[in-house]
Amino acid sequence: MKSLVFGILLQILCISVSAQFYNGHAMLPKMREFQKMTRGESNASQIEAAEFAGYVLAVFDALSAGDNLICSHSGVTQLQVTMIAINYINAHPKRWNEPACYIITAAFLEAFECK
Repeated sequence: MKSLVFGILLQILCISVSAQFYNGHAMLPKMREFQKMTRGESNASQIEAAEFAGYVLAVFDALSAGDNLICSHSGVTQLQVTMIAINYINAHPKRWNEPACYIITAAFLEAFECK
């Protein structure tokens, strides 16, 4: 029953987070701009970097709200959350054809597992 509720919540999350189909491949250029920005590269697109971070943080906030789908500690920063997503995305290129919210959700379920 819990997995059915989770599946329904994930579908709602993915629909509400993105009005368009946004998969891992589409997310990569924005993610790369975020990485450039964090390295202090002057040619980084701040708009694309902010779009990536905003998307990642929206998924994190949706998973954190209410039902304890993920269990993060209160001291986690926005940069740490975003870097967790980046590390997961880079480590799982076979998932890049999936919707971005599925990939990011998987990253947070792995990193912030409720025990």
